[in-house]
Amino acid sequence: MECVIMYVHVLLDGQPTDILVGHVEVEHADEIYAATKSAFAGLGESCQDWLQKTVAMGADGAAVNLGRKGGVSTKLQEEGGKHIFPFHCMPHRLELALLSAQKDSPWVGNVYNLLHLIWKNYHFSSKSRRELKRLGVELDVSVNNSSGVKGTRWLPHVSRTLDVLLKQGKEGTLEDAGQYTAVHAHMDHLAASSKNADIAGRAKHVKETMEDGSFLAF
Repeated sequence: MECVIMYVHVLLDGQPTDILVGHVEVEHADEIYAATKSAFAGLGESCQDWLQKTVAMGADGAAVNLGRKGGVSTKLQEEGGKHIFPFHCMPHRLELALLSAQKDSPWVGNVYNLLHLIWKNYHFSSKSRRELKRLGVELDVSVNNSSGVKGTRWLPHVSRTLDVLLKQGKEGTLEDAGQYTAVHAHMDHLAASSKNADIAGRAKHVKETMEDGSFLAF
């Protein structure tokens, strides 16, 4: 489900406060501005003058948000006034900067690609997921599905995927049978037994990369 999520940053009793206005499902990008107005309308008469009180708008850098021709910020200025200041939100700018930096770092790029390949293997194969879970039972490990590392929320995706993959064993060390060990053992199995050349090759690459000590240093 694609949703527009809106927060307002206001002074409440003299204190800067962030308040969730709401989230509205949208089917197309050109519905974002209408969805924004719909969320505020749902607050009732007490917020009917929200547009006149708006002084700035922050969003990711997509053209649908900050584009000069038809972007949400442009529509806000047209209806509310040119004084409304649009800005590219800092978390998204930070993510773009780190994405750019990782392209210049083979080491970080290798970790990123490894996480993506592991996600791809289990996301598109229910058979592989079942096998990993069975292996987890044998190793007494609670196996969780990792998330993809691509998308606009790059940092949270990577952080969450690392948390899942580097899940520690009961004694609190990676040498115990954590999910990392389960995934490594399963990739070893796939590399040796899969009749699909693409899966076997991907599993071999993942296994060899996981055996590289530099990954654990990450």
